[in-house]
Amino acid sequence: MTYDEARQEFAVICKGRYRSMHYELIEREDGTTEQTCRLYVHSGISTETCATWSEAMAQMRGIINPAAKPEPEITTPQGEQV
Repeated sequence: MTYDEARQEFAVICKGRYRSMHYELIEREDGTTEQTCRLYVHSGISTETCATWSEAMAQMRGIINPAAKPEPEITTPQGEQV
């Protein structure tokens, strides 16, 4: 997902609320790189640091709309679903 794609999707998810996107690129002397992405929405809603925009978007969707996140299936030791 590109930055522009992430920006457009984030605007839809946030429904016009104040928001910010943070991107950090670390380039080390040994040539290795690390990138991190983080999303923030007004009123203190923030994702953890993620490796990609797609990962950050998925996390934000779960925070903003927890009902859309599927509940994990729980089974008893006897195999009965709870």
